[in-house]
Amino acid sequence: MRPVTPRQARALRAASTSALTTLFAAAAHTLGGGGAPAPTVLLIAALLSLPVALLLTGRRAGAVRSSLAVLGSQAVYHLVFAVFGMSAAFAGPVSHVHGVLPGAAAAPATMAAMDASGPLLGLFEPTMLVMHALAAVAAILMLRHGERLLHAVAAMIWPALLRHAFRPLAVRIAGTLAARHPQTLVGALLPAVRGRGPPVRV
Repeated sequence: MRPVTPRQARALRAASTSALTTLFAAAAHTLGGGGAPAPTVLLIAALLSLPVALLLTGRRAGAVRSSLAVLGSQAVYHLVFAVFGMSAAFAGPVSHVHGVLPGAAAAPATMAAMDASGPLLGLFEPTMLVMHALAAVAAILMLRHGERLLHAVAAMIWPALLRHAFRPLAVRIAGTLAARHPQTLVGALLPAVRGRGPPVRV
C-alpha cells in the first residue's frame, strides 16, 4: 500500500473542510429561518466551495486570509440556499380548476410567488446573519485547530478502542486453547503449584 502523498492529503483535507463548512452553513441557514436546503443543493454548494477549501488548506493561507475567505463563503452559501429555495418554491405545482374565474385561478400562483420571495426578502435578517456568523466562527476554528484536535482525540480514544476490540479475542483464544489442550494448560500450572507448601503461621 502506497503512502499518502502531501498533495493527496491536502485534497482530502480540502474535501472534508468543504463538506463540513457546507453542513455548518446549511444548519445556520435552517436555524435562521431560511428552510433546510435540498441534498442536491448541498452537493452543488460543496462542489462550489471545494476550490476555496483547496486554497485555504495550503501552507500560505494565514489566519486573516482564511477568516475572510470563510466569511465570504458563508455569504455565498446563504445566497445559493436562498436562490435555490426560491426556485423550488416557484416550481411547485399549481392546481388548475376548469370553470373558475381567472382571478381565483391565479390566486394560488400569486401566493406561491409571495412565499417564494421570502428567502430573498430575509437575506439580511438579524437572526440569519447571526447564525451564519456563528457558522463562520465554527468553520474558522475547525480550519485552525480541527486537525490538531482530531489528532488529540484520536490519541486518547484509539488505545481504549484497541483494548476493547482485542480483549474478547484474547479471551476466546485462551478458551479455545484450554478446551483443545487441557493437559498442556494443567502441565504449565502444576510446577507453580508444587513448589508451594502450607502457609507459615506467624
